[in-house]
Parts: sequence; structure tokens; C-alpha cells
Amino acid sequence: MKSKNVLISILAGAAAGALAGILFAPEEGAKTRKKILKKGDNFYGSMKDKFDALFKTISRKMGKVKDEAAETAEKVKEEAADHFEKVKKEATAYASHVKVETHEKQGNTNYNQGHHNKN
Repeated sequence: MKSKNVLISILAGAAAGALAGILFAPEEGAKTRKKILKKGDNFYGSMKDKFDALFKTISRKMGKVKDEAAETAEKVKEEAADHFEKVKKEATAYASHVKVETHEKQGNTNYNQGHHNKN
């Protein structure tokens, strides 16, 4: 942002200097006005070109950032889904283990044997 402000300040200073030089030049009013208009048109065209180039650069970079953000989001989403599945399997296994241990403690060995054969 600082470099943009510096660029604008330099260009504005140059334009003001050119305008002051033209205004104080010893020429007729009509010629001076034509020079001012021509300088103004040139300055406008130059500034427009610079801002168009700046806009294109920013747009290109923003598109790149957007694409990278989308890729990163997709990777995070996939990793989260993988992690969720892993935790889900571990939780299911642990829950089955707890059920078996609970029934064993209660003396229900038939439950233990029946469930181990199914897995």
C-alpha cells in the first residue's frame, strides 16, 4: 500500500510541476490551454494505463490466492474426513471391547464368545 501512495504522490507532483510550468510560460492563453489539455490527456492516459496494469496484476494475484485457498480447503477437508474415519473405527473397536469386558465382568461368557465369532 505504501508503494501505491508513493507512486501516486510522485505522479501528482509531476503533473502539478508540468501544469505550473505551462501556466507560467510566456505564451498566448489559447496555446497555454491547448498545452494544458494535451498534458492533462497524456497524464490521464498514463495514469489509466498504470492503474489498468495494477488492476490486472492484483486480479491475477487474487485469482491465484483464491485457487490456492480452494486447494488447501479441499486438502484439509480430505484429511479431516480421513481422520474422522480413523477415529470412528477406533471408537467402534473400543466400544466393542468395553461391551465384551462389561459382559465378562457380569459373568456372561456366552455374549463374549458369540460376539467374538461374528467379528
